Amino acid sequence: MKISIFAATVLAVLATADAAQHHKIKLTKSTAVVPDSYIIELEDNFSGSHAQFLNSVSSKFNDAGLTMRQSYDSELFKGMSVKIKNTASSKTKRGLHHAGSTAVLNAIADSPQVRNIYPVSIIPRPKVQVISTGHTNSPDVLFADTMTQVQDTHNYGYKGKGITVGIIDTGVDYTHPALGGCFGPKCKVALGYDLVGNAYTGAANSIPVPDPDPLDACGAASGAEGHGTHVSGIVAAQDHKYNFTGVAPEAKLGMWRVFGCTGQVTDDVIIQALLMAYEAKVDIISLSLGGSSNWEEEVSSVVADRIVGKGTPVVIAASNSGADGFGQIGSPGTGRRVTTVASFDNSYFLAPYFTVDTIPKTKFNYVLASFNSASMPNGTIAASASSTTVTNDACNGVTIPSAVSGKIALVRRGTCTFDEKAGNIAKAGAIGMLVYDNAGGNAFEPSTTSNTIPVAGIGADAGAEIFKALSKGAAKGTFLTDLSPAPIPTVDTVSDFSSVGPLNENQFKPNIAGIGGQVFSTLPLYLGGYGTYSGTSMATPYVSGSIALMLQALGKKSPQYLLESLQNHAHLAPVYNGIDGLDNPIRQGAGLVQVLDAIKDHGHITPGQISFNDTANFVKSVTLKISNNGKSAITYTISNNVSMAVTPYNVAESGYTPLAPIAYSNASANIKFSARRITVKPGKTVSVRVSAIPPKTNPKDHIHYGGFIQFQASKGAKTLHVPYFGVVGNNKDLPIYDTASGFPALYDPTLTTQYTTETYVLDRSNLNGTAPAIVIRLLTGTAYIEAQLLNEKKDFVGYTETDLVYLPRNTLETGSQYLTTTWQGSYVPKGFKQTGTSVAAPDGYYYIKFRALKQLGNPSKNSDYETWTTPRIQLKN
Repeated sequence: MKISIFAATVLAVLATADAAQHHKIKLTKSTAVVPDSYIIELEDNFSGSHAQFLNSVSSKFNDAGLTMRQSYDSELFKGMSVKIKNTASSKTKRGLHHAGSTAVLNAIADSPQVRNIYPVSIIPRPKVQVISTGHTNSPDVLFADTMTQVQDTHNYGYKGKGITVGIIDTGVDYTHPALGGCFGPKCKVALGYDLVGNAYTGAANSIPVPDPDPLDACGAASGAEGHGTHVSGIVAAQDHKYNFTGVAPEAKLGMWRVFGCTGQVTDDVIIQALLMAYEAKVDIISLSLGGSSNWEEEVSSVVADRIVGKGTPVVIAASNSGADGFGQIGSPGTGRRVTTVASFDNSYFLAPYFTVDTIPKTKFNYVLASFNSASMPNGTIAASASSTTVTNDACNGVTIPSAVSGKIALVRRGTCTFDEKAGNIAKAGAIGMLVYDNAGGNAFEPSTTSNTIPVAGIGADAGAEIFKALSKGAAKGTFLTDLSPAPIPTVDTVSDFSSVGPLNENQFKPNIAGIGGQVFSTLPLYLGGYGTYSGTSMATPYVSGSIALMLQALGKKSPQYLLESLQNHAHLAPVYNGIDGLDNPIRQGAGLVQVLDAIKDHGHITPGQISFNDTANFVKSVTLKISNNGKSAITYTISNNVSMAVTPYNVAESGYTPLAPIAYSNASANIKFSARRITVKPGKTVSVRVSAIPPKTNPKDHIHYGGFIQFQASKGAKTLHVPYFGVVGNNKDLPIYDTASGFPALYDPTLTTQYTTETYVLDRSNLNGTAPAIVIRLLTGTAYIEAQLLNEKKDFVGYTETDLVYLPRNTLETGSQYLTTTWQGSYVPKGFKQTGTSVAAPDGYYYIKFRALKQLGNPSKNSDYETWTTPRIQLKN
């Protein structure tokens, strides 16, 4: 039977070289890759030049067309990235289909000097929420620092002096006065490099044009957002004129620019930047970027992890995929030893304000709508409803009083969309609309797409106060562009955009949190000099700056020690303000950094985090070591401070499609300790064994329980804690394929017709027109997918494509809903997998079986694979 039509949006194409089955080729994870481009990792003992190595490969082909993209010669990573011309042909004709990039790739892999080969993957441009840009007054923006003890740390004289933070980002406008105004060894931005140039976009045909100057001078017309300048200011800005200070204002900066004015970047460039920053001997490396992954085996994650192993902290954003549910940490933030950062919301944000003439000495913050609201006019304010309890205010144009004509209408939020309200208000003749929140809160951004009059959001209390004033007579609003601090209702909680862990094999991520929601910082002068952005991109430099303060205060310490100290002393967040229940560690990590406590307190616990894994791979106990670096004994009372559990699925209603966003439950583990009370003498270490009894929930629900092992200190010392989580259930039970939605599935090349029972005909004389497309949707990430070719009797005869490894699950985000691959009639016979010698399959009938390894499964056990087999495919000339 044929089913038509496939309702597809953007499909992500897997990087599959047809039948290139060499065991060294790791066609990894990414749903976005550069065609025919690969990262070649060489053995540590490689000698000779990279160019000579490529020439030796090219000599085996008539037209290999090998182009060097990046060259790596570091103690941490030797190799190169290359572009292969797809029309190369073998001089030796090793196989009928041994041509193009497949042939060259296998020839490279045959070299004993080659360790691994990875596709060049695309890392998207960092996403931030732009709250505001520019300002005309002198803001006091130290509010975040009181949440993290940064201001207190400054008062002790620790401001990052003598520390250099290396940033990998979009470049920096170092001409900004707060960033020193210059570039070079005597400047605040002391070192760095532009690896790409302004025009670089990360596309296949985009060629990097390196430059020794990392200046962001893109200009406002380019569409650049000044991300790297904003990040740099959070770390180390110092602007006395505008009273703006970064976390470590006396630190120096390095900037390795990896993005052009627009577009994306490839991970081979990221690796180069990591190695350059490491070789420059910076004290900390900070990356506010990342791609979809959730696997620690990503090549960029591995390089970042190796740098940490050499003693340099690498701090990386967890990414901004909180809306996509659990298990969404981006690479290279998946690196095992890197510090992966979640985001907390700030206490205030800077917003413009307006005044009302009949309410003296009061400023009301407002935020303009997302569409067509360049400015709000001054004018008389009129209410569109008779009271503040009208829930459908302005949802019916007939009920809007004529009194709003020529005035700014005051409207209650709720029932219908902002566009509907604005449309009705505009028809009534109003010149603007102020929407006040219906459930507390402060100024907010109304989401509009078609409003023809200016629209702005204000807080519920502001709306009630203005409504009350209107009942006493006419009132005029005067709208200013100056900024003033406005309280954020979600202060001190995890930002809704912050990505949720853990990694696919239950590794603990994220590790720690910084302030990332509504952060004011520097912007390029072409964007006004200052602005407020949100993202884990902002939380990451906040933590990097915090580590700079620690290094100045404590001297050289290992990355592990620094992270553990921040984890031990972090501040814990509730799920919601005003409601009991701590947020789970797979969302907040260990909590929000408390810098001065991490510096001054003498207690230290290692390890700083615990994963009890899932039920099938349960970690029975963990030994915590509590040290006292002070001069007086410290007594600790140990307890279990439970958090809310994360509910990743609603199995009854939606099966194993991950909830987006996550949900919570009250399930909690019982934690057992070898001692409930300990005394640690000066200079000594005491061990405590910790074990967990998971909650008795249904294993099919895969509840992620968690909490914080709390060490309540005696007088004069700080209470410490260690976050933990575990999973009730077996990761291996989670389905890989989204069979409930009809995937995997076999389609024609145009993705318009699905084949379910009817034989699909692949005509070798018309490959472009008849090569079938296999469409896959993954509910769960898998470490390994193997494509086996079966003959008409369903006997296994070989492999149709290179094994796919470390694939993330698909989400509902555009571009990541599905994966597609094709078959063009060649295969690697069984027994030749190690060399990847491919041949043309004879005419006949075939099936392709896709074997996906279940999470935490054993690759050598057939029962640990989930399989799907295509309908029958006829191959003919």
